[in-house]
Amino acid sequence: MVSWWLQNEDFVPGRTIVLSGGDSLSSTSLATLTQGEASVAVMNAMSYSAVLFGNLDFNYGRAVLEQRISESSFGWVGSNILDAATGQVSSLGKAYEMLEVDGVSVAIIGLAEVDSPSTGFGQAMQGLEFAEHVETLQTVVPQARGAGADVVIVVVHECVGSFVPDMTAVTVPAVDAYFALRCGALANPTDSLNGAPLLVAQSNWNDYARLGLRVSLSDGTVSPHDPGLVLVQYASGNPNPVTPSAAVQAVVDTWNDSIAAIISEVIGYTAIGVANPSWELNNFIADSWLASFPDANFALTNNGGIRAGIAPGDITVGEIIDVAPFDNLIFKLTLTGQQLTDSFAAARAGCTIGNVYCPAAIAGFTYTPSPVTLFKSDGSAVDPNTSYTVLVNNFMYFGGSGFDFQALDPTPIDTGVFYRQPAIERLRALGTTNLDPLENHLDAVPRNAGP
Repeated sequence: MVSWWLQNEDFVPGRTIVLSGGDSLSSTSLATLTQGEASVAVMNAMSYSAVLFGNLDFNYGRAVLEQRISESSFGWVGSNILDAATGQVSSLGKAYEMLEVDGVSVAIIGLAEVDSPSTGFGQAMQGLEFAEHVETLQTVVPQARGAGADVVIVVVHECVGSFVPDMTAVTVPAVDAYFALRCGALANPTDSLNGAPLLVAQSNWNDYARLGLRVSLSDGTVSPHDPGLVLVQYASGNPNPVTPSAAVQAVVDTWNDSIAAIISEVIGYTAIGVANPSWELNNFIADSWLASFPDANFALTNNGGIRAGIAPGDITVGEIIDVAPFDNLIFKLTLTGQQLTDSFAAARAGCTIGNVYCPAAIAGFTYTPSPVTLFKSDGSAVDPNTSYTVLVNNFMYFGGSGFDFQALDPTPIDTGVFYRQPAIERLRALGTTNLDPLENHLDAVPRNAGP
């Protein structure tokens, strides 16, 4: 990407502003195994100017996040992340990052997702409050202008459809550009919000949103030009259209070498691959939990934590890390059948209509959705008064994906096992090959239709 910038964007570090919309530390095997340290090193080499906090940046815990921040050559902006005790912007980040570009002062405001504690690792966000976007802009934009900002840019870690209505319903201080870098939504380069350009890019560095700004030093007028979304993908099997930046590639190679022995281990084989989302993948992951913990009755892992499918061919440890890339741990709970049913129903109520895999990959039970009724694998009903041993991940335990398990069992057993590890161990045990591929061992039966 840096090479593309150099060749096509007149990229000059310190003059070109490079921003991230959050979730910068996770979602690849390299990021996971280094707890985001490799991500920061690469972003430093790419001359990032500022980043905001995504909900997934908290996944490794607060101490690790603070360490990653200390390693960053760019600023972390949490304009709406407040210290719950004081109501002031948390010391974790800044209210805004002020950049000096060719004599122009540019303030970067970052708005984290208001629901971050329920969509990220809530335990790492204890003591923090995530203020509403509009009230944050009403406070922070005047502060930035008062501090001398000639230009104000707002970056939002939120779905466009979620925050735009709020921004247009009330008066919001004028800013010069909005970037929304979440949900994979594509925006027309000419879209605007409250008179300012609005650009939305996809995730995973598959593309980037670009915008030029001309600033008149005589009267302070800010004029946008050349907005757009630039794809940086090319067809599999084709040569890279640009020569990678030697400096950035050297950083990537160093980190890749440090984990090569771990991620390259071949643990299985699939001739046709396993899609995501699919019942085959969801069921395999959830079933592997019960195989690793045979004393448990049921297992649930939120479907949002399953991030990729499995490509045809040899299956490596690195590929399974990409499938389940977070450092979520498996917790063992004791719940009554009624508690599990009620919690599952509440979480399902928050699912997008038509998403049959939401809210979780499950094992040991099936369900019917209207009303939510749970059935054991033998077809009998889950008894509301019987206590069961239930496996969940700690993201879900602390409120993620709409579950309320912490209130139901305040003394869980932390198994210390990452949520992807049972799938790795199950693949090793199966010993799948081209003569007996993984698809021979997968269950494609939906688990949302009862027994």
